[in-house]
Amino acid sequence: QARVALAMLAVEHRHPLSREHLADELWPEQLPASWWTALRAIISKIRTTLAAAGAPPDLIRNAFGCYQLRLNGGWLDLDAAADALHTAQADLERHAAVSAAANATVTSMICSRTFLPGVYSPWAMRQRDRIHNMHVQARQCLADARAQMGDYARSAQAAEVVLSLEPYHEAAYQRLIRSRALAGDRMGAASVF
Repeated sequence: QARVALAMLAVEHRHPLSREHLADELWPEQLPASWWTALRAIISKIRTTLAAAGAPPDLIRNAFGCYQLRLNGGWLDLDAAADALHTAQADLERHAAVSAAANATVTSMICSRTFLPGVYSPWAMRQRDRIHNMHVQARQCLADARAQMGDYARSAQAAEVVLSLEPYHEAAYQRLIRSRALAGDRMGAASVF
């Protein structure tokens, strides 16, 4: 529960989370009779663990029935992944393929890791879907960037990764067909078609 609560506070760090929202995710079946006391104990455990790791004592603040994690100059990998994806897509539009490929690779690396393995709460599942979608978009961007650079073989490889993640992704099929054909693999392009 502490792991889920910390993940929620970290991912949602831009705004406070109500006690009720946290409790609904921690106890999806039924809230315990004194859930607010149990939640307070979980947050206290997180604060103690963070303090032992050298984090400032006011990292998690609470007011008006809400908790919020303050990064205080720190950063979150999922925020970095979203920023890198946005930059990669903008770079691709400007035909800055090398930069687009680098930023798409950053997003791909971050989003390829499993988010909260073993946790199947509605919030965790929504986050997994969001991370999966960013991963697919980053891999598609990488395939398109490599095609812009004229590296059609690696573009085809990136498109194949997209299709392993999302088997019905039409843009990835189109990129795979074009890249294989431009790489000289006409039979491979025809088989994908």
